[in-house]
Amino acid sequence: MFCYSYARVSSRHQVDKHGITRQVKAARVWAERNGHELIEISDKGLSAYTGKHTQKGNLGKFIAAVGAGEIPAGSILIVEALDRLSRQDILTQLNQFINLLDNDIEIVTLSDGMHFTKKSVGDNWAELIISIAMMVKGNDESKLKGQRIKSARENSHNKADQGQHIITRQVPFWCEIKNNTVIENHHAAAVRRMFELSLEGKGAITIARKLNEESVPCYTGARKSKHNWNMQKVHRVLKNPATYGLFVPEGDYQEKENYYPQVISKTDFMTVQGLIEKRRKNKVKSASPNNLFSGVLKCQCGSHYSFGTSKTGRFEGSQRFLKCNRKTFGEKCENPRLWYFPFEKLMLSSVLELQYHKQAGTIDETIAMKAEIERLEQQNQNLVDLIIAGNGSELMAKKSKEIEEAISKIKWDIFTYRHKKSISPNLAYKQDEIVEIQDLKNADLRESVQNQILSVVEEVIVFPEHFKVNLSNGLTYEITPKEKNSSKLANKSLTSNKRLF
Repeated sequence: MFCYSYARVSSRHQVDKHGITRQVKAARVWAERNGHELIEISDKGLSAYTGKHTQKGNLGKFIAAVGAGEIPAGSILIVEALDRLSRQDILTQLNQFINLLDNDIEIVTLSDGMHFTKKSVGDNWAELIISIAMMVKGNDESKLKGQRIKSARENSHNKADQGQHIITRQVPFWCEIKNNTVIENHHAAAVRRMFELSLEGKGAITIARKLNEESVPCYTGARKSKHNWNMQKVHRVLKNPATYGLFVPEGDYQEKENYYPQVISKTDFMTVQGLIEKRRKNKVKSASPNNLFSGVLKCQCGSHYSFGTSKTGRFEGSQRFLKCNRKTFGEKCENPRLWYFPFEKLMLSSVLELQYHKQAGTIDETIAMKAEIERLEQQNQNLVDLIIAGNGSELMAKKSKEIEEAISKIKWDIFTYRHKKSISPNLAYKQDEIVEIQDLKNADLRESVQNQILSVVEEVIVFPEHFKVNLSNGLTYEITPKEKNSSKLANKSLTSNKRLF
């Protein structure tokens, strides 16, 4: 008999407080006490009140597997309480509860020691009443909590309108809270410098480079960057109305001017927005995708690679190049810049071979699983025939049950494997097709190829002497050119694909 535990918390804040750990630990104790092997399922930061845990989470996958017959009948689902499964309206909760029982899934709730089965609920209607009461309680608690949060927010906004209160303790990096008042800190000087440079006509990349050259301190937060100022950070500040004091709340609340300290004037802010928009309109966008690997190409240092052009190049059309963003922003990185078209040709050839490996691996593994199921089913049928004919024994019956459980486990493995490995686009291009792809005049073809690549490739990490390719199906490959000279890395043909585990 299979035993599954489901743990869930609604917010990332609860994840940090070890809510998942508490629920899983209790489920492990129950499973061990009752002699069951446990398969753990969890959803972190997904609300059961809105139903996100069944729409986007692992519980939804589990329920789908139950409906598809991938979860063996008689399996046990352990939860801390019924509100872990859902806090939606009573009919939605009840439908989910009955659906699981109808598929012969037993539900154990640890908080009250209940063990619901299709038979127990059918024999004792009081159990159904108890479960409905628990569902109503969970829904009411979430509804009341939502109303209280809304009321508290409205109260905060009303007090803020009267200048008596701060709405949130989350403030921009150039601000801090002191004596219940939002004031600016030492980072405000960096903000002023950004706007000063922007008003001079400088773009975000140039501003980031200038700030790094001037050793202007960069803020640090929960997500620390491996480098200092960059284009994205500068752009976010230049577009943020909080720089001139405007607070933009979530929901239907009114915006509040002069909520934050005014680091720059509203006039300067609006002028900078006009300059940004003018640069955006003046920027000529290529009709054909320049970089087929846009967004997935990363340096070993953690930065992304950006696309650029040069007046000179050793190959026809190779004035286009890729360079680590750390170098773009004036910092050091040992990785070389890559001439784009030789790199693109190498990667198209490599991904071609990787795709063959991926498809072969998927087919072989699935066929092997299905073949094992057929073998076990035939073995089990032979035992059943002997038992029906009266020639079986208690040992045979026990063996038959073990085989059925083994079949159910393989079906579950196939289900989880499909979720993890399924990728459909076929990148089996011939060499003459690669020539067509590299022709920038074939804009539609390049756009189609780019979409296929981005659906298969999760990221490409550049090292001095090789590339590491992480595919969306979870597999990782290493691509090493013939000549391991970092300055010529992207100019040599592929010699090997080494699968990494």
